[in-house]
Amino acid sequence: MKLCLSCEATFSGVSWVCPECSWSPAQNGVSRFAPELADSSEYFPRDAIARQSALEEAYFWFRARNELVVWAVSQHFPHAETLLEIGCGTGVVLSWIREALPHLELTGADLLPDALAVARTRVPDGTFAQIDIRRIPYVEEFDVVCALDVLEHVEEDASAVEQIARALRPGGGVVISVPQHAWLWSAQDEFGRHRRRYSRRALLGLLDAAGFDAVRATSTVSLLLPVVAISRLRNRHLTDDYDPFRELTLPPIVNGALGAVMRVERALIKRGVSFPVGSSLVVVGRKR
Repeated sequence: MKLCLSCEATFSGVSWVCPECSWSPAQNGVSRFAPELADSSEYFPRDAIARQSALEEAYFWFRARNELVVWAVSQHFPHAETLLEIGCGTGVVLSWIREALPHLELTGADLLPDALAVARTRVPDGTFAQIDIRRIPYVEEFDVVCALDVLEHVEEDASAVEQIARALRPGGGVVISVPQHAWLWSAQDEFGRHRRRYSRRALLGLLDAAGFDAVRATSTVSLLLPVVAISRLRNRHLTDDYDPFRELTLPPIVNGALGAVMRVERALIKRGVSFPVGSSLVVVGRKR
């Protein structure tokens, strides 16, 4: 069901014009449900979108996360028909999901239209909209919602998880990834406009309070945690000469070797291993 963000009426159909109050989202390439935030750099640096988009297809960390998400969706929600990625960025995850799970009806949402413009080229048959995760205009609409490295950008993360729960059908699933361990806080977090890094207890608490049962939780980038820790602890705070893209432009042989380690880690996760520590945390939940 669609949700009117003006009068909160719910309705169905193709049109976004509310039958109760005639409200509709602004249009500019995509439906804009939070147009006042479309040009904001408060939650992510807009000038980094193009450069990150050019690098994320090959960088080992993105590839490892994408493959793990595809596996989690197919493993835990094999009968899903609809999927929303909230905070989809430039659509790199959705493009992997489209290739692996072509039957899914995909919707991508992000705060920044610049990112959505790239996402639409990666997944031409997807539906896209400019949406604030704190005000998702859907009620019981999707079988799965993915929020991948999004919650750490939002001050009101508890409200965001509640919004995700409302957008899911009863029994629907969520796949969430976040940066983990406060002691890993670094210039990369500051550049990316992060509000926090999570502990497992904190994230599981948010999910439980919003009406989710956690069905799987594991740290990731666990086997490479010493490497990540050295990199992060060398750059604790943002400086004028800090280059956030330096680690995304690794020599191919190094990038390939790190990717191989991540493949080993992913194979262990698929066999049931849940790592207790790692620079990222992935949780799969089911709506009660």
